[in-house]
Amino acid sequence: MKNIFNIEDLKNVAQKRVPKMFYEYADSGSWNQETYFANQNDFSKIKFRQRVGIDIENRSLSKKFMGTEVSLPLALAPTGLCGMQHRDGEILAAQASEEFGVPFTLSTMSICSCLIRGENADVAGAHLVARCPCASADGRLCGARG
Repeated sequence: MKNIFNIEDLKNVAQKRVPKMFYEYADSGSWNQETYFANQNDFSKIKFRQRVGIDIENRSLSKKFMGTEVSLPLALAPTGLCGMQHRDGEILAAQASEEFGVPFTLSTMSICSCLIRGENADVAGAHLVARCPCASADGRLCGARG
């Protein structure tokens, strides 16, 4: 993914790689798309301030999330039919969340079962799939593929 500098660049790549109906599903909103455009407008107001020459030796982005230490204060949220965009999209997202130490949440619109997490899945990583019959009492998911 060379030369990707902003969301528009990502959209252009996706539009070329993803079948039209799947791209349009991902890049749209319901009905008259009011929320879609409101979100787009709100995010366009966010500006990142570049700061250079700052001592970052003792900085950490880690935080507690539902009682579990995570590497970044974010989670991979349900993306709704992620597998429509990439064959194993949810599995790859779960693996990436494990690798980078951030929680992963599985969509109720998932194309795969909750068995996609590894043996080290924890409560923070499984909190939105608690109703899944594969979740044990301690929140770990059973029978996960590696």
